[in-house]
Amino acid sequence: MKNYIYLFIFGLLMFGLTFWVAFNFFNVTKNDLVSKDVEKARIFREISEENKTEETSYQEDRIGINTVLNIDEKYEKCGHTIKTSINADKSMINLNQQEFEKKYPEYDVKSFSKEEIGLEKRIDGICNNHYKISLGEDFVEVFRINQQQESELYLVTNISRDYLAQSDIDKLSKGIEVYGSENINSKLEDYE
Repeated sequence: MKNYIYLFIFGLLMFGLTFWVAFNFFNVTKNDLVSKDVEKARIFREISEENKTEETSYQEDRIGINTVLNIDEKYEKCGHTIKTSINADKSMINLNQQEFEKKYPEYDVKSFSKEEIGLEKRIDGICNNHYKISLGEDFVEVFRINQQQESELYLVTNISRDYLAQSDIDKLSKGIEVYGSENINSKLEDYE
């Protein structure tokens, strides 16, 4: 019976030793796995942070289909500025500021966002809002002065030369300059 007790104690010690070896082995392996997982997580976080910085650098404003272009055309010879607002052209869609400046060098970009772009264009000439009222052969005529300062017939009125006073004929023979098409009618009323 003593043999059984020794055999039992020996088995119990072997079981305990096996349990202790297995516990330490798995504990070391677990620590290795945990440290490897921590290292993987650290590397993944670094890669994610690098991607975030790259992502934000690519998220610059680009022109969309609803982008509005506010254009100030500054005419050097007359000093006037014509302001217009238009929607972006198809050829402008998806351009960033540098691409836009390269493709349209005639514009100075004052502001740039996906909603609105502020542009300025300097033009060596006069704007198309200059008119000259003068006397034709039979009627009073209105001419538009173009950028090259040449006169183009804009309107022939029904104001007959025959019914004008001599002082009006003298003024109209020299020509009366008018700025803005909205001011033409008020000037013409003086001769009706």
